Amino acid sequence: MVVLASFNCNGLHDHRKWHPTWKLLMSTRADIIVLQETHLQLKQEWAFKLHAQSFDCFFSHGTSQLVGVAVMVCRNAGFTVKSFIPVSLHLGVLDISHLKNDLHFIVCYAPSQGRERGTFFSLVRENIIQGSTIVMGDLNTVRTQHDHTSRKLDTMSVMWNNICSDFDLQEPQGSNFYTYQYPTLPRQSCINYVIGPKLLMDNMYLNSW
Repeated sequence: MVVLASFNCNGLHDHRKWHPTWKLLMSTRADIIVLQETHLQLKQEWAFKLHAQSFDCFFSHGTSQLVGVAVMVCRNAGFTVKSFIPVSLHLGVLDISHLKNDLHFIVCYAPSQGRERGTFFSLVRENIIQGSTIVMGDLNTVRTQHDHTSRKLDTMSVMWNNICSDFDLQEPQGSNFYTYQYPTLPRQSCINYVIGPKLLMDNMYLNSW
């Protein structure tokens, strides 16, 4: 089983947040961790990597105030990292192999409003590989009216649902997918998904908090 975790960290440009964030993430015992809203810049990348010594870290950098995503891959979990492509400030693509399986992760933080949302979901669609893609992150978009959030169904919901339908992506049934937030953030500020082909999802252990 591969253990996954996702965390909207609401900014890591302040290094004083690194230790409590690291302590929280390590409690999940996750093999792959995706981060949203890192707010990290290139000059801070090396220092963060030193703090996360047991993980290989890859970034699509934002600014000190906006966006940015990252993915952390445990060095002792048997993964071979093939490539990481920082597609945009909102999206990165990680290709790894594990137990002879090729896995294609799209790690993302969707814009919450504006025209950028449509562009973002177009990028998600363009980067999906049929049968091996797992989408992880904060999509800022509901899929059904039953999602526990203040957001409502809109045109982006249709776009996101069409992507899931066209590529047969689904959420794991009865999963425990961990999504982490700082206690000061309202729950609806983060709409996390881990979604992918059923055969892949059956081999993932996920937690939600």
